[in-house]
Amino acid sequence: FKSGLNEQIKTYASELNQVVKHIANLNVEISVSESRKEQQANDLRDRRDLLLSNLSKIIDIDYFEDERGMLSVRGPGTVLLVDGNHSNDFTLEAGDNGLYQVHVKNSSGEFSQNITEKMSSGELKAVIDVRDNLLSDLIERNDQLAYKFSKSFNDVHRQGFGLGEFANINQ
Repeated sequence: FKSGLNEQIKTYASELNQVVKHIANLNVEISVSESRKEQQANDLRDRRDLLLSNLSKIIDIDYFEDERGMLSVRGPGTVLLVDGNHSNDFTLEAGDNGLYQVHVKNSSGEFSQNITEKMSSGELKAVIDVRDNLLSDLIERNDQLAYKFSKSFNDVHRQGFGLGEFANINQ
């Protein structure tokens, strides 16, 4: 189960990378478009807003728009995800237990910040919570149930109850 959830985390990281890169690209398109005209680039802004909405479902974010129409997006722990035309990368690092930790690396790769424990909401946090907390609890409770069942079954069996007189019916 944990390996399946680990793979789901990998999928989310890939999706997040695509979304933040697309937001950075749209920032440039909006800025260029609006510098040439006296009107807003509404279609581009709608696409960017949809991407922000999708991003906020996966992880918790804060964002603001500057005077040129470019967004800066911060993620968990105030880590910078998008700044104008630059986006940072989501990477995964496997711990000693083989479970992925989510990191954000700057575009030069010089700085990496672990955001796994800093997430406060979103689908990615939910998957991590299930993998790291709920699944272990469910497995432990299942083990206890199996132990109690086998103990009760063996207690009854030790009392010698069985087929008794019904053992010779077909003979």
